[in-house]
Amino acid sequence: MKLAKDSITPAIKSAVNAVLMARVFAQVEREKMDAVDREILKCEYLTDKKWEPHMPVHRITDPKELHFMDEDDWKDYYAERQKRIDAMGYKLPVGHCPALVAESMQTKAEHVLVECAEELFPGVTVNKILCSPKGLDRLKEYLDLLIKLVVSLPDYRNPLTGELCDSKKEKAA
Repeated sequence: MKLAKDSITPAIKSAVNAVLMARVFAQVEREKMDAVDREILKCEYLTDKKWEPHMPVHRITDPKELHFMDEDDWKDYYAERQKRIDAMGYKLPVGHCPALVAESMQTKAEHVLVECAEELFPGVTVNKILCSPKGLDRLKEYLDLLIKLVVSLPDYRNPLTGELCDSKKEKAA
């Protein structure tokens, strides 16, 4: 299927820009919060004894293992985490993680892009992709293809600077 250059609507271009900016923002926020989590985890937080049949009790050093904490440690950990989030200047409700908020924004932007692309690919929806075998992988592939489609256009401009991308500047010169 060959697409005409003008079939990529301004809405699709804007949605791609929103996804790209949301991805960067989510990545930055995740890195910040992982650093905060690792700093807090320098204190001794151990896995709960109830997990002992499946793994030995050990010190938690990776934020991805927080769900293995016992309830008292968990409460202390999250109280300290909330203090640090507040000290960083975030204006979020208590219990909201800046990284998860940013990742949620990214997901919403990705869904808007798929909705906008329905003009080009009728019937392709987030729900249909997710319900297919390996749905999450397929959604990621579809989003990457849509982004590449827009970014490869000769008139594509950096959403932050408004300048043509470097490779296109060289071709234009």
